[in-house]
Amino acid sequence: MGEAQIPYLSFTGEALDLKQERTEAWKALSNNVREACETHGCFLLSYDGIPADLCQRMFVAAKPLFDLPEETKNKYTNPDVIKSHITRSPANPLLESFGIGDAQRLEEAQAFTHLMWPNGNLSFCETLNLTSSKMMELCYILLKMLFESLGMEMYYGSHVEADAKSTFRLFKYNAPPSNEEGAVGLEAHTDIDIITILCQNEVQGLEIKSREGIWSQVTIPKGCFTVIVGEALKVHTFTRC
Repeated sequence: MGEAQIPYLSFTGEALDLKQERTEAWKALSNNVREACETHGCFLLSYDGIPADLCQRMFVAAKPLFDLPEETKNKYTNPDVIKSHITRSPANPLLESFGIGDAQRLEEAQAFTHLMWPNGNLSFCETLNLTSSKMMELCYILLKMLFESLGMEMYYGSHVEADAKSTFRLFKYNAPPSNEEGAVGLEAHTDIDIITILCQNEVQGLEIKSREGIWSQVTIPKGCFTVIVGEALKVHTFTRC
């Protein structure tokens, strides 16, 4: 299997203030985002608006969550299975996950934390809420850039901001048996939401399928995020992405 060559974008440095919209730098980055979405459906992103130490604190905070007793974790249920506790299964024997809906809203982060730790876990709650909020800010930036570059800025407010919902997902991949090669952590799938931003703890393993049907490995540089176009965004942009 070869290595995927996907676009790499940088939103770092003082040369570009992402809050200053419609500058030449903003327009250039907007075009780069659109081109990456149209040609590859994903890209790597270096972005200093989400501090590396915050991501690390989230990884550290997640460990005691996954270490909780199964009966406690299984209290977190939802008709939408993505927004619940998912245990390991025959289809995904190495994967366990939580999907926390709208964790950028403090009351939702507090409700989830209280369910898992009835006596409270302030550090976890604050880290979850802040990380999710920063991720949501990045989503808004990317989508605003994309809609403007597509000439669809008039739809941004009604299609994005007016109905903004998120799912903050935490994944734990268990190590495969030592004699098992090519173990699959998560079965092949497409994301159904508008956009997905992956943040990982430097353990490689992501693979993508090209439009020609070829699977390739993605090497994610340290400190980079992976941005993936979801099925819902294809609908909003009339399949241009």
